[in-house]
Formats: sequence, structure tokens, C-alpha cells
Amino acid sequence: MKKREIIIALIALALGAGLVYFMMPSPDHEHPTETAPKNGSEESTIYTCSMHPQVERDEPGICPICEMDLVPKSAVESDDPHLLQMTENAVRLSQLETSEALPVGVDGGETISFSGKMREDRDRSARLITYVPGEIINLNVKYEGQRVRKGQHMADIFSPELRLQQEELIQAHKRRDESPGLYRATRRKLDNWRMDSSLVEKIIETGHALDILPVYATASGTVRTLNVSEGDMVSRGASLGRVADLSSLWAEFEVPETDLDQVRIGSELTFTTLSVPGHQFSATVYYIDPQVDPVKRTVIARARVSAEQRLKPEMLIRAYLYSDQSEEEALVQIPASAVLWTGPRSVVWVKVPDRDIPSFEYREVVLQRLSTRRAIIKEGLEVGEQVVSQGAFVIDAAAQLNNQRSMMNRLVGEDGVHVHRESINPHHNEAAVAFIQEYLRVKAALVESHAEDARYMTRALGEKLENIPGTIDDSSIRDNWMRWHERAVEAIQTLAESDDISIQREAFENISRALIYWLRHFEIDTDALYLQHCPMAFDNEGADWISTEEEILNPYFGDQMLHCGLVEEVFQ
Repeated sequence: MKKREIIIALIALALGAGLVYFMMPSPDHEHPTETAPKNGSEESTIYTCSMHPQVERDEPGICPICEMDLVPKSAVESDDPHLLQMTENAVRLSQLETSEALPVGVDGGETISFSGKMREDRDRSARLITYVPGEIINLNVKYEGQRVRKGQHMADIFSPELRLQQEELIQAHKRRDESPGLYRATRRKLDNWRMDSSLVEKIIETGHALDILPVYATASGTVRTLNVSEGDMVSRGASLGRVADLSSLWAEFEVPETDLDQVRIGSELTFTTLSVPGHQFSATVYYIDPQVDPVKRTVIARARVSAEQRLKPEMLIRAYLYSDQSEEEALVQIPASAVLWTGPRSVVWVKVPDRDIPSFEYREVVLQRLSTRRAIIKEGLEVGEQVVSQGAFVIDAAAQLNNQRSMMNRLVGEDGVHVHRESINPHHNEAAVAFIQEYLRVKAALVESHAEDARYMTRALGEKLENIPGTIDDSSIRDNWMRWHERAVEAIQTLAESDDISIQREAFENISRALIYWLRHFEIDTDALYLQHCPMAFDNEGADWISTEEEILNPYFGDQMLHCGLVEEVFQ
């Protein structure tokens, strides 16, 4: 995963933690709790920390770990792992917005918009080539943008080599009856140098060789590039410049890959430019690039238009394509921002109506199509339901922190604990166990605060990780595994390239998150492993790691706080 995506995910989790401030954490925790005694048999209000639910008090206060205000444990209460309940304060804090799910085609269709540029038509451009080596002693084209006509005198070249070839031709012509083959070969040399045939005949007729050869334009148009100046030496086949016919231009558009299924060869569209305000131009797509830009995630679509209407190369344009959705009227449309896309499984958060406490339901949906503005839902959503269109990622992060169903935490049963884990083949299991063994060696080095040892051992860790994808023979398992694979690869590279122990520990935390995901989602056959948590790591943000021993040996603090942490889960 790219660094920018990791940062976005961490920010979302941080915001989610802020939301959990106003919410009740899951009541089911395995680790010990710090509970103040209750007065008599009367049940009193229990206050807890949203970030550290093991802390419980019978009166308001602050968390002794993170110093956040304690909130009533019963303020928000739901036993349904699909349902996230929030206080009104939490809703205001997250600035949530909801949108109604509408039938597709309710507005008659969709207008898709994308940006682009006017370009010169490369099918109407030509290079100005000299086929004679020599020195440019006269250049009639002085600047780029100058108009030239086909056959126009462009330059003069002084070429001693050309003179020798002409003298050979004159001598061969005199002996053409004796050696006709020699004459034809000598004549062919000058033809290969693209000398005008009438000029060759004049040389033969007069018997005088030329020192200077004129160069003529091979096409009409505007000089777009000029590569030479007077006095320059040029070789055979050198390009003096390039001319282009600008009466016809390309309109090139960058189509996002999410909208690509709406753009086809023959699609009619309109476009505008700030350079010609108030006017719409029409064009027909005749070419679509077969490759997606790996950085922009766009595809070039091209139309050919006349430049007679004040259009010029490099003008910025905005294209509009009307998409008829009458065939999809039975489906549901929502804003694209409401969808948390994770491949075949997409997630939305639906606001539950008629609830005293604001409640949002985790819902998995099947996408028919996703564009830059709208998502067309095939299954999982009904017309009229309200979906979170702004703040969905933050709600999902809050649900994950609260051990409820979320985009990254979908394997949660009705009792709030993880259930089904996918079976893997023996080769996959062997490779995963080898990775875990190297992971534990790196963890041990960080416990000892040995930065150099951790850096050295990470190389083997990276090799073990790279071996895993080749052992996976099921495409669905591969897709699920690869959700965290690239993030782990990037974190391993960061750890291996740094000798700063603090940077190494941050990278190790990302590696640990990947490993924890794999342990929760796949049946990796290994000895018991302990998920351990330090609530004070990284300025009280908290961090997890995996250990083979129940004893806490903290890799994020080393001997500074060696035994800080607790066991949160055991993988058998």
C-alpha cells in the first residue's frame, strides 16, 4: 500500500477514536478490568474510557492512561455487532451527512464530466528531414510558429560529400555505354539522397557539380519545432524541425477508470474551454488508450475536431458526456462518497430510522457501477433508505475500534467475537509460519532496542513475505490476503532502510497490523500466539504486536517500559 493510503487510514482511525469517545465500547472484554466498588446492592452508573475499556469507575473523571474524559458505559448500548450507536455529540463532532437512496433514472440520466487538453493532430504532422550531410549556410525558416507550404525553400546546405557524388555521376554518365551498371548505381546514390530528379538531369547536362543543395518543405503547416540554426552541421537523416497542420486538432480527455465503461468509440460528447467562453463544441470519440495511467488512474480518450472555431493546442477543456441509464431503472443510486470500496465486497453505513439514539447499520452491498459522483447498487440497499454520504470512513473506523463489524473487521459474529477463518493450503501455511518466525526475531531485537540487529533481520523477514503469494492457489483467498500484503512490504522496506529505532518501531507496528489481520482471517496452523497491546505506545495512541509467550515484553518501549501492556486475544 502506498504511504499516502496508510496515512489516510491512520487519520481515519484517529478520528474514529474521537467518535468512540462518545460511544459505549463493546461490553465483552477478556482482560481484567479496574472497577470501583458499588454502593450496596443498588446498581450505579459505570463510567469507562472509550479508548481503554478496561478502566471503569463509578463516577465521572479522566482515564488514568490517556486522560480522556470518562463516559457512561450505558450511554450508548447495542448488542448487535452490525449496529453502531452514537450520541448526538458524536454525530456533531463527525459532521455526518446522509443522502437518500434513489432509483436510477429518477433524473433521467447522468452527465459525466472530465478534464482534458487540445493537442495537435499527430496524424497531420511531418518532420523536415535532410538526407545530405553538411553545413547549413542559409535558413529561411527563422522561428517556431512560422507558416510554411509544401515545396517551399527551407534551407541551403553546403556538402563536400555531395559534390564528390555528383562528380562520380558526371564521369559515370560519360562511360554509360561501356558501364551502364556503374552509371545506374551512381545515379541511385543521388536518388537515395533525395535530390530532385530535374536537378540531377541539369547536373548531367551541364557537367558541373553543385556545392550547395537546397532543402524544400515536404508538407504544409505551422512550424512546431525548429532544431537547427545557420552554421550548424547536420548529418544525413537529421531533422531540421517539425511542421503540423493545425486546421484539425485532437481533443484529449482524461477519463477516470471508474467512468471508463461509459465512454466508447463513437460516443458523442460536448466540451467547453475558458478561452472561448459561452460556446460548446461537439466531438465524437474515435480512440481510447488501451492502457490506464498507473499514477493518475485515468485513460486517454481522443476526438478529432476542426480548429476553425478559435481552438488552439494546449487549451484546457472540460468535456461532458450524457449517460442514459434507462436500462438500470430497477437499481438504486447513492453518492459515490457513501461507498467504502474493498473490491467485490463494498460497504455502506445506513442510518436506522425512528431511533432515540442515532444508530447506523453496517451493510454490505453489491455494486453495479461506481463513477466519480454516483454508485449504482445492485443488491443490499432499498430505495428511500438513508446512507452516510459524508463521514462514512470515520464511522467505519469507530466501529473497528469498538470491535464491531466494519470494512476491515467483517469477521465478527453476533456475539461480537471473530468467527470464520478461511482455510489455506499446506504450502501457504508453511510460508506463513516461516514469516511469523522471522517476525518474532525482529520483535525480540526491538525488545532489546538493538536497531542494527532489527534492520539486519528484516531482510529475511521481507524474503519470507515475498514467498507467500506464490503459494496461494485460490483467487478469493489471494484477494483477501493481499489486502495487507503491500502495506507489510512497504513497512518492511522502511524498517530495513532505517537505523533509527523509533522509525523501526513505527514500521514494525504496521507489520504487526498486517500479521494480526492474517491471523484473524486465516487458519494458520501454529502454536498459540498472543495478541498483546500497549495503550501508551506512540503518544498514547496504542499499538499491538504478536508474541509466543503470555509474558509482556514490549517491543515499542524496550527496557524503558518492558512490561507495559496486556494480552487481548489468543490465537490457537
